[in-house]
Amino acid sequence: MIFQSMNHDYTVSAALPTDLEAILEILRQRQQWLAERHIVQWEGYENFFPRSYFEGKLAEGKLLVARDASGTVCGLIALA
Repeated sequence: MIFQSMNHDYTVSAALPTDLEAILEILRQRQQWLAERHIVQWEGYENFFPRSYFEGKLAEGKLLVARDASGTVCGLIALA
């Protein structure tokens, strides 16, 4: 599935085990961005959704990633 946004193409597909570090880094960066702006919405996120949560979603096939044209993971979707 390909989506376009502001002159960029993104492909959404099932996450691979090799994507897990990139997924966790995106989440860390999001938490940092929010914390720098004193937004507490995602404070403690990793306590509710630890690495094992995403490992489980990956194993269930319920973790998707968005990739840019170069194949870099730039977004994620975790299905319930």
